[in-house]
Amino acid sequence: MKLRAGSTYTLTARVRTSGNLTDGYFGFRNSQQQPVAQTQFGAMTKYRELKVVFRPQETGNYYVFTGLWALNQDTWAQVDEVRMTGGSCADT
Repeated sequence: MKLRAGSTYTLTARVRTSGNLTDGYFGFRNSQQQPVAQTQFGAMTKYRELKVVFRPQETGNYYVFTGLWALNQDTWAQVDEVRMTGGSCADT
């Protein structure tokens, strides 16, 4: 999605994970897929709201992402109710 420089955007989602998750990430990436604003999370066996606030320095395309590292183990993350507010946007 295209975000405007200088506008503040708030990204939220409700997330739950397997009990063995140790390295999860949620946030924004730029057009080169580099993280520009993110929060790290671990095991959350009950839903918890994650929130990231981002004010881009440049107008351009950005991506919302949730990901995890699960080296040598089975693990999972369930992401629901993703919402972004700010600028001229209120997307769900």
